[in-house]
Amino acid sequence: MSENDKSVLTLHLRPATDEWGSTADDRWRQDLADLERQLRRALPEEVAAAGPGQDRKGAAELTDVILALGSGGVVAATTEVIKAWIGARPGRRMVEVDYEGPTGKGRIVVKADGLGARELADVATEALPGKRT
Repeated sequence: MSENDKSVLTLHLRPATDEWGSTADDRWRQDLADLERQLRRALPEEVAAAGPGQDRKGAAELTDVILALGSGGVVAATTEVIKAWIGARPGRRMVEVDYEGPTGKGRIVVKADGLGARELADVATEALPGKRT
């Protein structure tokens, strides 16, 4: 499936920096790597590592995890992985989700109390009409 496919919803996921203060903190990078591992385990066909950041030179550095989603079932699986990852340290972790798809772009923050998870499913339903979440 191509990211250019009009029925694809692309999610860029990364831990929020609230817990560690900066993406330069090694603990934030460890959280990012852990989130990526969990997503790759659950969705091996959908996860692609991001390329180098726009303001960086040299070797590619992972700045977020990219998921190109073509079905609502994958969105549901992604939501469950996010909830489990947040649940490992409730009250401290959040995931920022930038999305783009056939109906536009936006941002959702999924918090430990589950806020944002329903919005993510709503975005998928709107962006992928006819696909079940």
